Amino acid sequence: MVVALALGDRGELLADPQVDLFGIPETNADRQSMREIAYDAAVSTFENLPKGRRRDPQAVEESVQRRVRAAIAGNWGKKPICLVQVLTV
Repeated sequence: MVVALALGDRGELLADPQVDLFGIPETNADRQSMREIAYDAAVSTFENLPKGRRRDPQAVEESVQRRVRAAIAGNWGKKPICLVQVLTV
């Protein structure tokens, strides 16, 4: 899976995160969208980061990667490869 985030110079999200899934089911056993689960995990992780860490692309990448991977693993039972791309504008 790939998650892409565009950040401004003050550590704000400039657009909705883009989530692409490859080889992961579209829905979990409860018929929830896996893409929405990953998206929600990425947004909530970013929003819960302290403001100082939001300005650090490396910290954002690591935090989002851990949380999105855990969210998918919890709903699928497998730990996918998760790449997070952080673009600062």
